[in-house]
This record gives sequence, C-alpha cells and structure tokens, in this order.
Amino acid sequence: MSDLNKLVTAVLVALDHVDDETGPRPVHCRFDELDEWNKLHRAAVENMKVDLEERGAKFSNPSGGYAVRFGGVYATSTSSIEGALRNWVTAAHKRLGKAA
Repeated sequence: MSDLNKLVTAVLVALDHVDDETGPRPVHCRFDELDEWNKLHRAAVENMKVDLEERGAKFSNPSGGYAVRFGGVYATSTSSIEGALRNWVTAAHKRLGKAA
C-alpha cells in the first residue's frame, strides 16, 4: 500500500470516528440538545484535526473556507473541515488513478 493510500485510509477512519462519536446532527430537538451536540461535534473535529496534524496534515482557513494539505494533495471546502477532508479524499483518489 502506498503512503498516499495509507493517508486516505487514515482520513476515512478519522471521519468515521467523528460520525461514530457524535451521531447524526439532531433535526427536531430542543435548543439545548442541539447546543450539546454542537459542542460534542466541535470537540470531535478538533481531536481529529490534532490527530491528522500529527501525521503531517496542514489545515487553514483561506477566504473564510476550509483547506487541507496532506501528502502533497490540497483540497478546500466552503462548508466544513469534514467537507475539505472529503474533497481531499476525492483528490487523492484522482492522484492515485482511482474512482472516488
């Protein structure tokens, strides 16, 4: 397995971990329940960022969006860090010659 394949796997596992830790975003709930989920989600995303940064990922916020550079692959998103990482996986797959 190439180094980039290993990084793709690490990112996908990290994203799954955030989803497993927080569950889906509540839709019909009280404000305090949504606020609690948001706090939990922010903490899970911050932990994911730290873990990926320890592996060499670089995160930034260009023009109010989100960006990640990892393993020589760069991707952005206007929605979230998770969106930038999903776009990064797509870009990494293209680099590897795989269908996303």
